Amino acid sequence: MVLVTYFLMTISGLHENMLFAYEMFGNDDYLSEAIKLTNFIYTGWNEEIGGLVWNENGLGTNATPQELERGLSANACCIIVNAKLYQLTQDENYLNWAVKFYDFCKQMQNSDTGIYYNGINTVVKPDGSRINGSINKDLYAYNTGSMILADLLLYNITNEEDYYIDAKKAATISHNIFVKETNNIKYYKGYPWFTAILIEGYEVLSQYDSDFTKPFIEILKTSLDYAYSHYMDNNGMLPSNLVTSFNDNYSEDLQLLTQSAYAEMYALLALIN
Repeated sequence: MVLVTYFLMTISGLHENMLFAYEMFGNDDYLSEAIKLTNFIYTGWNEEIGGLVWNENGLGTNATPQELERGLSANACCIIVNAKLYQLTQDENYLNWAVKFYDFCKQMQNSDTGIYYNGINTVVKPDGSRINGSINKDLYAYNTGSMILADLLLYNITNEEDYYIDAKKAATISHNIFVKETNNIKYYKGYPWFTAILIEGYEVLSQYDSDFTKPFIEILKTSLDYAYSHYMDNNGMLPSNLVTSFNDNYSEDLQLLTQSAYAEMYALLALIN
């Protein structure tokens, strides 16, 4: 089988989208493909130290430190997909894998605050064996958003209260860290497509406790409304920073990732309302 560039990170998101398509259209082909991709993902799991690298080059002997990182986002997607596959099939193997990926991802959580870091570095020893390196403590909204989604799925399956408690703790700290204020308007900083995943987590959490998530959602709504009123251009596009207008060179602003993230945010707001 030919490995595509960034295969683990790409496929870990692709098989999640296959399941979304199956849930929406009911076509068994989507479920079948999701299962195939999930089985392929298992081949990247490192049994000795846990997790999978986000980039295919990280499996080789000449990988860079970045390629060797076992990123939270790729591994968290695998929690979500395996948990959903368990719900659809009742195959305990999927639940076992979901918990396996979850336990690995928890190593990237600050136990005091609840925030999730970006990944765990991997050190390759002279004999080729691998050991854990340091934790990459960069903070991105999509990491915590993915884990909120994972927590709530596992809570729904197991009824174990710790998952629900962890989801709310992570939601609170992500709000505290990623919300900034400019022009007297609060907004979520960072790439919009990262923020969209955090909002996905808030939307699902709102199904359990809408009063708890209401302040988080209001910040998104207010900042989107502000950008819509002040900055939307003739093509219907919004800037990557909702409160400071477009960048001089439009970097990031015109990317499909940016604009599709806003489309998703509006859809999530509609679901919440």
